[in-house]
Amino acid sequence: MTTDLSRGDASASSRPTVPNGLSEVITVLSLVALFAIMRRWAVGTLRLPEDAYRSPVLAFEVLRALVWSPRGLVALVPLLALGVIRRDELRAPWSHDEGDQRTRYLILFLVVWATWATVTLDHNLFYDQSYNVDRAILVGLAALTFWRPAFVIPHVFLFIAFEHQFDHPLGRQIFARGILEDLLLLFSAFVLIRIFLRRLHIRWFVFVGCALLASFYWYPGYIKLTRDWFSYGQLYLGGFASYANGWLAFLPTESVERFMRLGAALDWPGRILTMVCELGAVFFFLNRRAAPGLLLAWAALHVGIWMFSGISFLVWVAVDIAFLVLFFRKPTIESDVFGRWFAIGGAALVLASPFWVKPPAVGWFDTKLVYTYRFEAIADGGERAAFPADATPLGEAWCARDFPFLSAHNTLLVRYGKTNDRELAGAVAALDGTPASVFALEASMGEIYYDEQQALEFDRFLGAIATNWNRRGSQRHALGWAAPPRTCLSPRSPPEPLIAARQVVRQIIVYQLTFLFDGRRFAEIRRVPVRWLDIPGVTSS
Repeated sequence: MTTDLSRGDASASSRPTVPNGLSEVITVLSLVALFAIMRRWAVGTLRLPEDAYRSPVLAFEVLRALVWSPRGLVALVPLLALGVIRRDELRAPWSHDEGDQRTRYLILFLVVWATWATVTLDHNLFYDQSYNVDRAILVGLAALTFWRPAFVIPHVFLFIAFEHQFDHPLGRQIFARGILEDLLLLFSAFVLIRIFLRRLHIRWFVFVGCALLASFYWYPGYIKLTRDWFSYGQLYLGGFASYANGWLAFLPTESVERFMRLGAALDWPGRILTMVCELGAVFFFLNRRAAPGLLLAWAALHVGIWMFSGISFLVWVAVDIAFLVLFFRKPTIESDVFGRWFAIGGAALVLASPFWVKPPAVGWFDTKLVYTYRFEAIADGGERAAFPADATPLGEAWCARDFPFLSAHNTLLVRYGKTNDRELAGAVAALDGTPASVFALEASMGEIYYDEQQALEFDRFLGAIATNWNRRGSQRHALGWAAPPRTCLSPRSPPEPLIAARQVVRQIIVYQLTFLFDGRRFAEIRRVPVRWLDIPGVTSS
């Protein structure tokens, strides 16, 4: 006989609305600790080595990592033992007797979104793999989670392995779907504790899950506060950096300049909204009005960022709205996480988030100076055109990357138009808008970041991509048409004509471009070649 996962002990339906003493504090801390351990374990185990991603079936590589590595066995052995000792609990269905199934729908929503985003990914040209078997397995596991919640565990393991394909060899830059990984890992930790203890109310997952979500807003606000970001933020300049990288490239420059000037007029209200939304996250559990208000404000903040910078964290908007549903209409036991003790405990978890969640320290200064790159393809017949950005190291997972290690001249520590150096941000802000002032600043504050080893890794990456592009003619997957909106530079279009799909590319020239925005006008002030790459296997005709 199985028991419902979400049901607590016999008195669960009559639990008080405040934590019941030390035992429930220990329960929450156990959930937080297990999540932190699983998160650390997942990064070390499911971030597979580069060679593993050359396998056509990642699921086999995940099993190999679990069976043949000491770190993998640390998780596999207890999971197998738990499956034998607590097999009835492992087979527990979703609860159907609490009246409100909104938490269940939240988890299933996260699973469906993670699956949707994964199975519609482009073909990976670096490894020349689509992982179609794994896409099918992920869909199957997602379907099984509708039947039994324990299937969330293998689903999130494979999802994480899929996501980390972009870590090699240059390192991933865009982690938009990281919130899905974390929330599904947290629910997996909840499932394991529930199986072991046989009683754990799902309200505690909601409580810790809300604290986790709030932490991803509070910590960036804290970083901004320590850097005096409020005085130098200039949010609207993010749109300038994105435009230089292909966002809204189909529009005339004059139209984008007018749009950026509108952003400049709204900059101070935007800074105030940002700080209130982020620092206010610590008050998430204050009362039943604070949580929905913050969730709506966070969603609005992401929409504003999308409008003025092209960075579409649509998945975050969706997650915020999904959590909002938990607190919509009449509250239930599972969403009753408010009151004095919850407010104190929730604030403590949010403030301690750098130790158990490690949210990204987002607190950079946007500047009016941008370094970016163009990839010119030379076809076998001598034709020249742009190599598709989505197929280059500026593709979706790396679109905010900079490659200073390719440049042999002085550049400033400005990446994608952003810097964490307040002094440098002030110096760039003081530029008079002329190219000469930029070059003088580069001479005084810049450095040469050229690194031969990293440049060779870049060559290996781009060379493999171009070789497989020559063979396939595209990086698109058959399911790519159904993909969710891209995170980076949406909508994006090529700023220059692309090479024809069936042209054989024999060489790629990488140019570093420098753009300056004087407050009214964009200007490309420099374009220099920094790398020449002959494509392996192609001989000149």
